[in-house]
Amino acid sequence: MFLGMALMLLFFAGLMAIPAIAVHRHQKKCRVKVRGKCISLTDPDWPENIPNAPYHPSYEIEYEGEKIILIRTVGKEDGKVQLGKTYDLYIDPDNPQNFVNKVDNNEHMDRVIFAVLCGVGSLILFGIYIISIFLTV
Repeated sequence: MFLGMALMLLFFAGLMAIPAIAVHRHQKKCRVKVRGKCISLTDPDWPENIPNAPYHPSYEIEYEGEKIILIRTVGKEDGKVQLGKTYDLYIDPDNPQNFVNKVDNNEHMDRVIFAVLCGVGSLILFGIYIISIFLTV
């Protein structure tokens, strides 16, 4: 029973770790610091006559003499990003559309915490399983 639960927790830990690893790799590429002004908090392509536009902050930056609009397509509104304010953004020099705003970049932290807890839980359950085997011998 403990072995099955340990394996299940380990499976969930792996499932949660995959997106966290992908985000980490993405953030590693975004190493060039630029200043970006928040020009919108919602998806600019969202029709104006339909309410509840998704939270997709847009930033205007200048990179290598060119003005670029960056749109963050994931995340949830938590009041950290404000319209009209300027932020330090980190872009991928090979693809400036890939960027990170460290102020508004915690959407995968809950997955990391869950993965760590599942991993620790599976180790504890596996330890209990091993101890129970030795106690029954």
